[in-house]
Formats: sequence, C-alpha cells, structure tokens
Amino acid sequence: MTQPLTATLRFVGHTSPQVIAASESISALLGFAAAQFLDGSVTWTALVHLDDQDITERLFAEDRQPAQRSCNIRLRHQDGRIRCVKLDYRWEQPDAQPAVLELQLTDEQAQQALAENEHRFKTIFDQLPAVSVQGYNRARQVIFWNHASEILYGYTREQAMGQRLEELIIPQPMRQAVAGFVTDWTNGGSAIPAAELTLQNAKGQPVEVFSSHVMFTDTQGEPEMYCVDTDISQRKQADQGLRASESFLRTIIDEIPDPLVLKDQQGNFLLCNQATARLYNTTPAAMVGKHDGDFGVPQDLADAMRKSTLAIMARGVADIVFEDSRDAATGELRHYRSIKKPLKDCNGQDQILVVAQDITDVIRVQRQLKESELRLLHVLEVTRESIWDWHLPSGTVQHNRQWFEALCYAEGEIASTMQSFVSLIHPDDRAQVSQRINDLLEGTVTQYNSEHRMLRKDGQAIWVRDRGQVVQRDAQDKPERLVGSFTDITLQKAQQQYLERIAHYDDLTDLPNRVLLADRMHQAMLQAKRRGTRIAVVYLDLDGFKAINDRHGHAMGDRLLAEIATRLKLVLREGDTIARLGGDEFVAVLVDLADVDDSLALVDRLLQGASHPTVLDDMTLNVSASMGVSFYPQTDDTDADQLLRQADQAMYGAKLAGKNRYQLFDAEHDRTLRVKNESIGRVHQALAQQEFVLYYQPKVNLRTGKVVGAEALIRWQHPERGLLAPAAFLADIEGHALGIALGEWVISTALQQIETWSAQALNLAVSVNIAAHHLQQANFAKRLTSLMAAHPRVPHGQLELEVLETTALEELDAVVQVMLECAQLGVSFALDDFGTGYSSLAYLKRLPAHTLKIDQCFIRDMLDDPEDRAIVEGVLGLAKAFSRQAVAEGAETQAHCKMLLQLGCDLAQGYGIARPMPAEQMPQWCANWRPDPAWGRTSVTRCDADAAGQGTAVIVLAKASS
Repeated sequence: MTQPLTATLRFVGHTSPQVIAASESISALLGFAAAQFLDGSVTWTALVHLDDQDITERLFAEDRQPAQRSCNIRLRHQDGRIRCVKLDYRWEQPDAQPAVLELQLTDEQAQQALAENEHRFKTIFDQLPAVSVQGYNRARQVIFWNHASEILYGYTREQAMGQRLEELIIPQPMRQAVAGFVTDWTNGGSAIPAAELTLQNAKGQPVEVFSSHVMFTDTQGEPEMYCVDTDISQRKQADQGLRASESFLRTIIDEIPDPLVLKDQQGNFLLCNQATARLYNTTPAAMVGKHDGDFGVPQDLADAMRKSTLAIMARGVADIVFEDSRDAATGELRHYRSIKKPLKDCNGQDQILVVAQDITDVIRVQRQLKESELRLLHVLEVTRESIWDWHLPSGTVQHNRQWFEALCYAEGEIASTMQSFVSLIHPDDRAQVSQRINDLLEGTVTQYNSEHRMLRKDGQAIWVRDRGQVVQRDAQDKPERLVGSFTDITLQKAQQQYLERIAHYDDLTDLPNRVLLADRMHQAMLQAKRRGTRIAVVYLDLDGFKAINDRHGHAMGDRLLAEIATRLKLVLREGDTIARLGGDEFVAVLVDLADVDDSLALVDRLLQGASHPTVLDDMTLNVSASMGVSFYPQTDDTDADQLLRQADQAMYGAKLAGKNRYQLFDAEHDRTLRVKNESIGRVHQALAQQEFVLYYQPKVNLRTGKVVGAEALIRWQHPERGLLAPAAFLADIEGHALGIALGEWVISTALQQIETWSAQALNLAVSVNIAAHHLQQANFAKRLTSLMAAHPRVPHGQLELEVLETTALEELDAVVQVMLECAQLGVSFALDDFGTGYSSLAYLKRLPAHTLKIDQCFIRDMLDDPEDRAIVEGVLGLAKAFSRQAVAEGAETQAHCKMLLQLGCDLAQGYGIARPMPAEQMPQWCANWRPDPAWGRTSVTRCDADAAGQGTAVIVLAKASS
C-alpha cells in the first residue's frame, strides 16, 4: 500500500528557531535537500506563504498552546509552485534542555487533485451530449437529470425533477410492467438488464435508446436507480459500445458514495449509510448503538476517533479532521477527511454528524481517475460518433479518431484550424452551416443542429447529421468552447431521396405523377400571376391503346407508354411539365404563354408526338390522342383541380368529335352553365321554402266599369334581394323540369285564391300563364284534373290558362287535344301575345281558345304609330270574325284606354288601370274602382260592341315585365 509523502523538520528555539534535523524526504516534498535546511541556506519562514505567516508565528510563540495540533499550510516548492500540505506539530521539553518543535509535513495535493478531477468529471458527465443519465428514488421519482436527458427527452431538469419514471418517458403499454420491474429491483429482486427500448419524449414521440441501469444506495440507505440512455435511432449497430458505456458509468456511480454516520455523546452510532456498513462489513441496522471498536477497528484508533468526536461536541463548532479507519473485511487501513458537525437532538442531547471522504492512497486515486478518463474515451470511441471540439479564442479544432476515419483521413492529417474544418464542408452548404453556428454563438438557439454534406479525402461527399452546443463561456458570458459530433447519414439520405422519388414520379415512365403535377401546376399558376403570362393545361388520352394492350399484353403496353412518354418530353420546352396520371392518360403544363394562340403549336406537336407510329420488336404500333386544353388565368377564380377538370371535359369533347384532335375548353360557356345551374338550384330552394307569391292584376270592362277577372302573376319574395319580377328567374328554368313544378304551384295557388275569394262573395275568373314545355307534357290534363280535384269549391269556368301563340302552333294537334280535354274540366284558354306569331287563320280556326290577347308592343305604340294601330284593329276584326274575346296588353295611360274604346275594345288591363297587387288587396280595389267618366262619351268607330260580349276585346298590360 502506497503511503502519502511525509517529511519531518525539528527546530530548537523560539525567537530565532534553528533546524536541527531534517528527513531526506523533504527533498521529494519541497525540492530542497535536507542539508540546505541544516546549513541555513533555506529558511522555514521564506517557504511559508505570506497569508500563512500567522501560523508560523503561533508555532514559535512562547506559550505554545496547544502543545500539539494539526492544520493545513501552504509552502513554496523549489520550482516556484505553491503546495498545500498537512502540518502536524508537537513541542517537546527534555529535562534541562531547550524546547524542541517537531513538524511533520504531509502532501495534501492528492486531495486537491481529487476535487479538481471530480469537478472535471462532473462537468464532462453533465455536458456530454450523447449520454443521457437519469436517477430515480424508490418511488420512481426523478432525482437526477443531466443535460443530455433534457435534449433527448425534451424535459428541462426543472420539469423532470420529482416526476415519476413511468409518467415521464415510458409509453402507456409498458408503464405497469416497468413500474413492477423497478419496484422489484429496489426491494432486492432481480436487476433490470440493459436493453434497447422504445421510450417517449415530452411530445409523446418515440425515442429509441439503449438503456443501462444501476442501483445505488444513498447516504440514507435508500436505493437509487440510475438509467444511462444513449440515443440509438441512427446507430443501433453500436450496442456493444453502449454496453461498455453502461458498465463504465455504473462503475463511476458506484464509486461516488461517501460514509455518513450520526453518533451520540458517547460516540455510539445512531445512524449510518450503506457505505459505512460496507466499510465495517456489516449492515446499517447492526451498527446502531455500537461504536467503532465493536467492528474490528483497533482500540487505539477507536479511542482516537471517540476522543476527537467528544472534543468537537464540547467545543460546539464544526471541524474537519483527518483520521484513519480499518476496513473490517480486508483489514486495510484507510484514510478519511471527515467533516464533523456537532448538533443537538430534540431532547437537547449532544450528537455529531460525520461525513467522511476517503482519501486513501493519492496515487491510487490518480490511477483510478486516469482509468476513468480512459474508459470515457473508450465510450466515445465505440459510439462511432465523430467528435469535434472548437476553442474559439485560439481558433483550434480538435477531433477524435472517428472524425478522421469518417472522412478517410489519417489522424492529424488535417490541421487543427477552423479554416481546415470549414474547407471540408461542401461549398454549397457552407453558408447555411455558418449561419446555424452563428445562431448558436449569438444565443438565438441553444443547440446547433445541421444536416449537410462533408467532403472525404477521395472527393466524395457524405451526408452528416451534425450537433453541438456551447460548453464553456468567458467572464462576459461569451462562448469560448463548442463541442459537438456528427453521424454519417448518407444511407438514410439516399433512402429518403428514393422514397421522395417514388412518391413524386411514375415508376414506368419516370414522369411526374399526380402529386408532383399538382405542385408544378400550383407553381406555374403563381408564376403566371407574377409575370402576367398564361399557362395551358393539356389533358391527353391515348386513342386505341386498350386494343393494343389487350392484344399484345401489358408488358408491350407498358413499353409503348414509356416510348410515347419519352417523345412527349422531347416535344416540350424547358420549364414545361409532362406528367402521367395513370393508365394512358397524360397531362402537360405549358408555361410562359403570351396568349391562347401561343400554345397551339405546342399542342399540335404533342398531338403529333403521341400519334407517331412506334416500332417495338419489329411491330409497328399506332395510337392517336384526344386532347383537351384549358387556360389560366380566367375571368373567374380557378384552382388547379378546376383547370384539370376543365381540360378533362374538353378532352372528352375531342373524343366525341372523332378523336385524334384537341378541343379548347370554353370557360365563358362553362361559367354561363354554372350560373344557370346555381340559379336553378336557388329557385328549387325558394320553391321548397315557400318564397314565391302571386300578385293579381285586374281585368275590367272599360265601358261598364265592371271587374271581369284577374291575371295571376308570380313574384319571388327573395330574402336578400327583395321582391323579384318573373324576368329575374323564369328564363333560367325554361325547359327545365323545375318549370313544371313551379307552374303547378301557380295553378294550385290560383285555385286556392279563387276558393278564398268565392267565400268572400268575390267571383273573379283568374288566368294563369302556362309555359310551352309544361303544356306539351303528355300528362298535363291528368295533372290539372288532380289539382282541380284538390280544390272542389272552385266555380266552373273560373280558371283560364294563357299560352303563347307560338307555343300553340308548335305542336298543334297535341295542343288542340290538351285544350279540348281541359275544356271538359271547365277551363278556358287564351292565346297570349297574339299578333307576334304566325296569326294563321287556319290555325286560329282549329284552336279552341276563347280569348285573343294582343301583344303589348302594339298597344303601347298605337297612339303614335298608325301601323301598330292598324294591327290592333286587325286583331279586333279577327276576334269578331271568329267569335273570340280579344284582350289587349298595354293600357298604360288614360289615352290608351280612351283609344281602345274608340276602337271598340271594352275589356282591358294594364298600369293605366291598376298595377299587380297582393291577393288581400283585390277585394278593396274591386269595390272602389270606377272608370273615367270621359271614357263613356267615346264613340265606337270599329268593332261592334254588342251581341252579349261577342267580339269584346280585353287588353292585358305588359305581362312579361309585370
């Protein structure tokens, strides 16, 4: 066993002490020979540190109290270094002789080295970026959480402390089992073996680690489990290194505990930890109530420790003492630096707390520390991490062996300068790497993370994942030292690029697929907006491909597709895109077009490229293409999906037109159809939500003043646009099935109103306008029968249907039959807008219409236009000749009414008489209305107004605009 370095000096005298003896070991301790002390060439006071001169003064004081003691003192070595040594002194007073002072000096440098090395190890241990260490108590609560754990699991030390292991990083399915394993181990059961585990971070994301575990008993005798986790997400092959790291870290942790005891005033044990029990080869419980001598400590040592303990209790002041104890198991004498703190229990009894630090054999400690450092280097070696250490003030960068090997260099072949380090970064990546490092140095981020390329010695670039952090700062808190490491991820990058390739490109033709096409279209649309240009989207479908595929097989079909794809690529310009959607469908995106015509040459070339004969295995295969083309931008906002659908729609048009051609999408026509469809949908909704109402315009006898009927006119009570006239919506549903539904609603509502007025003693005939396609339905008469059956109180002959003259003449025989069937129901007909159609006398004779309605355009202008007046007179003549009742539309003023009477037309309706009104206003209006007295003085110039109403003319005002 190696003993601490000790030297002895003996002095005589007080005022001018002289050295009378010096041991030869003084040379090893202070560098001066013993003879130099004896001949006076080296003096004691010259070696003592200025701040410790008071110790010298007390040593040689006259009172010499106490006679012996220990203390620490700093002495100057021959080489100028200051060494801290332990000084034990003793005064002797031989009979009749001068007093002699003996100084025993013991080297204390081992203690300082141990503290420094412990601090250095703790710093490395806490800041090592690749090794996560956590400690847990018996309740599985966190008691230690190093910086690497913060990085690996995403919890800060403050967030993690006190949290349970299973709630912090253990996935839900594993929690119960892990808790059971840990509880079993802490209770003396089987240890948890090191293993590769899938844990989770603060975000719930999986973390692949190699986890090692060690159980340690703290100073209170409580078990503490330490987990050493290494991230193996990118390097599972390093499991052997991780096991070595686990073994190394477990060894270090096992060496950390120090003995701790609590003694009573007699020096008996009240409490001790496991480290103390191991020293005495017993258990903590067995030591309570006993003293050191009961466990094999020699009596002299036991008495000395008890004496020291009692003395410190008596003084009541904490002290640091150096004492020895013998290991009960090995018999080895060990040396301790003990901190003894006197205190009192709750009953006021003296106690003393002792924490002993083992300082046995400085050389052994140094050797163990060196071994620890070698083990740490071994861990770093086997992790295969390429480590770099940048010292900013000097600009030097140190690397480990793996760093050089990863780049195919021999150790030391690259200069340890930042310039050499940067030169190995790929030129295209240097700027971004520099920016990321600057962000770390400026404090924008706390961790440096980068994926970039490094250049090997052979010139080949490899992808690395580089990580680092600031581990040392100067007094101004500026970074002084950065430590980091990189991992070769070239294989992962290649795999990632492969996956991206198959995700965005068609495997058969190597053309962009639908996913990449969507992105290219989006970029092209943005570019067109910025540049004020246009793009064309060409949807291409091969004609005749299926027949070739069926006849020659899929393999031949695939070769044909690949060959056509190659030709289509050659046709396009740089910047254009050709993609395969699947099967025999392709899409081209043509960019930077000035106008539509600018694309047509390219479209023709695409058509020719697809249609060109293809020779495969001495067979000539012929297909053609049908293509649809849409353009961007358009008047309406259009997205990429709409453009593609438009081109697809146009492509089908090209197929229907005969194939082997292209067709341009008509955006304006499509917009019109969409607007009409939207309008139809809104009308359908309005009908369902009962937003339509009927207004009624009275029909009167201008001569007698009698109200003879009313015309039902539909209105839309729009919730946002207000009351809308028919012109605002009827045109959109013309010819649509919705028009029939709306027409039946009008008939049903008019019948209901007739019933209501009849109940109020107001007998008015109501005329309803019927659309052509409605009247021409095969079941029109049957449906009308059903509607009238639903309103049995409607008087016979009170419903009149108005049809356009042109409608009646389109399907004359069918219309005549419908009119005859309706007449049997008591429903009469009027020919609306008479005079604007053929006005054939033969047709008029065949049609069973009771009323002719002269179009408002003739009535409106008859005051000023003789020809319009002549037409009105002609219609009135026809009505009289065919025994029809004539109705004229357009009595807008009093002058119109007067002129109508002059022409012999008694019946009229129009704005000059009354505007269309809601049904509830009609009874009051009918009761109050009177004709202008001036009309009664009008003489009839044409069309006799007698014969019980035969030949009576009724003029209806501006129905379409009403």
